[in-house]
Amino acid sequence: EYAAEAAAAREAARQVGDEAISTEAKHLLTAMPEALKKAMGDAAASINSAHFAFGKSKIFMKTEAFRALEEGRRIVLHDVVLHIQRVHRGRLARRGVEGKRKVWLEIKALLAHKKLVVAAGAVGNGLAAGRSRTLSAWFGESALEHLGSKEAVRETLAEFRELVDRAGELECQNGDVLAAQRACRRMQLELEAMEAVEGLLESEDVLSIEKALARATSLNLPRAGPLEELEALLRRLLNPPEPDPPEPEPPEEVEKEEEEEELAKKESKNGEEEGKEEEEDEEKEKEKEEQET
Repeated sequence: EYAAEAAAAREAARQVGDEAISTEAKHLLTAMPEALKKAMGDAAASINSAHFAFGKSKIFMKTEAFRALEEGRRIVLHDVVLHIQRVHRGRLARRGVEGKRKVWLEIKALLAHKKLVVAAGAVGNGLAAGRSRTLSAWFGESALEHLGSKEAVRETLAEFRELVDRAGELECQNGDVLAAQRACRRMQLELEAMEAVEGLLESEDVLSIEKALARATSLNLPRAGPLEELEALLRRLLNPPEPDPPEPEPPEEVEKEEEEEELAKKESKNGEEEGKEEEEDEEKEKEKEEQET
């Protein structure tokens, strides 16, 4: 405003002469100290019109007035910058809250759609009224039994993970987000347990089978299907069936075997007798040779 008034004063001086510029200069000399005092308070109390002088094209001021004017400009710019920052931060905060609210509502709707939260006042499946199924102490039916199949659990897990990742990026944390995180963990544990059960259906490792069954039981997995087959396999491994007794041989074959055994014994006896005779002949020949020598 002062620069505009000075420019107007210079333009007026060109038109009406020195008398006009002296009038505008007097007005600015009076207004400048008052403006500095209003902006800076006591820091500019000593500034008066004697600190300024106007030429035809320049403004002259003392060092004190120059410092006071620069300090006033700094104060005004500081207030302007704070206002700009306040508006910008408010806009960012509103945008962040809108994104968090959107993710939260989507998670809440998905929990309700998949019926992973019991409505307030309802009691069933071992759940207290209004208590979420997504708590770490999971009551009642498992996610596999509730959703019906592994494919349905995988689809639900993918949906929850996408929303939970978005909530993590936005730093959104509330009860529904925590419930969704626990639901993801629960479904992942059940899928891993069921895959372990299916992978041991042809195994003979009793220890691994017992561990897989204990884990599946602790997660309340449905007993039908692979879990039932694995239990039957464990029973067979722990209690193997007794071998069948050998079938009796027919009498004709028994007689043949006995005759063959007798023949074999006779042959062996004959062979032993022939061997003894040969040994005796050899000894006699040796004795003759010794006598001749």
